[in-house]
Amino acid sequence: MIYILGIVFILFLLLNYTTVFHQKIRQNVLSKKYSCTKDMWFKKEANTKLIVFLHGMYSTPSTFEDLAQILLEKGWDIYVPALPASAISREDLRVIGSWAWEESLIVIREKINSLPSDYQKVVLGGHSQGGSLAMTVATEQYFDGLIVVASPVNLYGDHLKLGHNIAIYFSGLLSFLLPNGLFEPILHQQERAKVEKLCDAEGVMYPYTIYTFKKGLKILRKNLYKIETPLFLAYCKGDTLVNFKNLEFIKTHVSSKKIVAEKYAIPYEEEPYGFRHQLLNYSKTRDHLNASIVSFLEDL
Repeated sequence: MIYILGIVFILFLLLNYTTVFHQKIRQNVLSKKYSCTKDMWFKKEANTKLIVFLHGMYSTPSTFEDLAQILLEKGWDIYVPALPASAISREDLRVIGSWAWEESLIVIREKINSLPSDYQKVVLGGHSQGGSLAMTVATEQYFDGLIVVASPVNLYGDHLKLGHNIAIYFSGLLSFLLPNGLFEPILHQQERAKVEKLCDAEGVMYPYTIYTFKKGLKILRKNLYKIETPLFLAYCKGDTLVNFKNLEFIKTHVSSKKIVAEKYAIPYEEEPYGFRHQLLNYSKTRDHLNASIVSFLEDL
């Protein structure tokens, strides 16, 4: 009996904590259909500065569409690449399937390395997982500025239900038990549509994607000190997907001498349905956040 329990325990460790039995990272990701959306460029003649924005998990480049129109008139071109698992509906996401954190990094590095080299300034930014990926890239190379909106460096927290925290912990094991993902009901979608633009394929969790995300964030936390670029951070208390505490962790672990932090708190008595996560597209934060980003960029 002890022998059997020992085997089960070892198997659990191998499945939940290592990549021994997981699918290998697809180094040829760029030759595969990894997205249901397309890259977006916003260009204006005579603009000399560029911002590269990275969207979140199961999200789309349209996350930055409204902000891009503002920045375009401020002298900035904007490029938003479609990353692995970019989808606007569950149906699209089922076609694309799960993709790893490392595969997103392969796409991002290639897209950035292929950019025109004649811009006077280049800023990197991202929302949610896109911001986490942006911070990772910013530990590898310098940019003139870094914009991070509602991005985690740790997935756990009291913003989630106990079951979700447990699912994150066991995401390695669940990758084998639920390879086709876990689909959850989407609540109050009509009410939310009145206060926030929907840019994501919602109600989906691919354990394999979460597992690789979690491992990627562990490395990022150790490397945050390598970020020295001017940094803009925006987070909202009550965010149902990313814990507000991530803001202070990032602030106290980077080496940036200039840090601008926007903190939002929208009482549920005022607005009870929004996820408080898509801050660039949430009516309670959008205008102020856009103006703050413009101000940050003007001071670079």
